[in-house]
Amino acid sequence: MAFHEALKARLESLPGVESAAVASNLPLGSWISFDYELQAAGAVDGRAARLGAIVASPAYFNVMQVQPRRGRLFTETDGVSGEPVAIVNESFAAKFWPGEDPLGKRLRLFRDRTPQPWLTVVGVTPDILQNFHSLLQRDPLIYLPYRAQPQRQVFLMARTRVPPATLAQAFRREVQQVDENLPVYEVHTLENYIAQKRLTVTVFGSMCSVFALVALVLASLGLYSVIAHSVSRRTQEIGIRMAMGGSNRDILRLVFAQGMRPLAWGVAIGLAAALALTRTLATILAGVSPADPVTFLGVVAVLLSAGVLGCAIPARRALRVDPLVALRCE
Repeated sequence: MAFHEALKARLESLPGVESAAVASNLPLGSWISFDYELQAAGAVDGRAARLGAIVASPAYFNVMQVQPRRGRLFTETDGVSGEPVAIVNESFAAKFWPGEDPLGKRLRLFRDRTPQPWLTVVGVTPDILQNFHSLLQRDPLIYLPYRAQPQRQVFLMARTRVPPATLAQAFRREVQQVDENLPVYEVHTLENYIAQKRLTVTVFGSMCSVFALVALVLASLGLYSVIAHSVSRRTQEIGIRMAMGGSNRDILRLVFAQGMRPLAWGVAIGLAAALALTRTLATILAGVSPADPVTFLGVVAVLLSAGVLGCAIPARRALRVDPLVALRCE
């Protein structure tokens, strides 16, 4: 603990560094698991009831630019003197104390089935995503002051007033000034770190987008071809109607009505099925809802356009043909 505090002070003295902190885990980097018990909730089975926790120094929330929803953040005295405290995230408060004020609630952790002192909740923070298996899942988590739960291996983070990548060598130099044998690895900006964590999802999403676009293009071409072939086979019928006095507008209206009717039924059934199936995608979508209106309207517009072209192009071609020629068409 003394080592990390000395290193934190050296880093904060560097030009361009606004604040520095240590934490047991970075965002999307999992958490530490503890057995736990809520006060007045009765004893729990330590083998089944596990709780995710992040051990962090007081400046952690400042570095992450997180403000409390309720209560306060850690201070420099937490974990050293006074009542043991903890901070919970919004998912934890909503799960264990729904409709109640979480401030002042108490819980305790277990180490090797030995109960630790009761912790009093002093703050509620927004959810910070920590689950590296499901990158969009909001898990119930608590935060513990670093001085109360010091860790041998931690992540060092800093908020800077200059491009953070320019300070990587300075950070390494300061660490070696404190302990020349201590390795420093995985030096990243937070943006690059999160991008690497989400690389699999990004690649998978891009591949799905490409496949979806190819499927949409193939569906449109197939739809156009089927409708165009169907209309072209009615050239003789069109010739008869023209010979009997049918106007171009009447024939186009008839062709579009008969050609677009099955397309309308197909689009309606497809939309209903898509809305039902996309509910299963809710947990893996980022920045878009399962019923995204832009996506659905775009797909419908493309399919309808293919249907309209499939009706209009062969119909107009047939209208240009002399009725006598159209009557002889096989």
